[in-house]
Amino acid sequence: MTSDIQYDIAVIDMGCARGAGCAIASRLRAVDARLGILLLSGDDDPPGIRITGLQSGADFCEPKPPMTSLIRAYIDTILRRIAPQAWSLDTIARTLRAPHRDAVPINPREMALLRLLADSSHHAADRCAIAHAFGIEWVGFDERVLEKTVSRLRRKWRDGAMCDLPLRTMHGVGYCYCFTEKIQIC
Repeated sequence: MTSDIQYDIAVIDMGCARGAGCAIASRLRAVDARLGILLLSGDDDPPGIRITGLQSGADFCEPKPPMTSLIRAYIDTILRRIAPQAWSLDTIARTLRAPHRDAVPINPREMALLRLLADSSHHAADRCAIAHAFGIEWVGFDERVLEKTVSRLRRKWRDGAMCDLPLRTMHGVGYCYCFTEKIQIC
């Protein structure tokens, strides 16, 4: 626990030695109050064990075997708390979330565009690369599809997040995003 490596979330299996999981959670919380801690207890453990885990510093304590969707929701909740300044692109739920904003659902083309921009070293993409991300050859690409996709994404974002999406047109080239931080893809 004296490692120089910093972690955002710890998932701890309370295991057979129930007190060990609580002790680990307590030590981690003492070292880093920002750390997200998720404890996994046995499904036959009494509720008191889970309460002790929460009192030891865990954010959540879930019985095993955990439901994947519930664990994902706990991790998303922890991430919102510990990384509030990050933009996140959720590829499974197909949502985009800005700092201090609700998630806005996006369609597959919007996801492809945002993922391409997020993966780009310059946070920009030309129209040919965007066409390929949409699964269309550049020769047969109707640029109106791109314009419609961007227009719909901007409108959806403005209506859902109540602010403008920092997606800028690079005239004659393509698009770039002007986020203050890189988008986290999860």
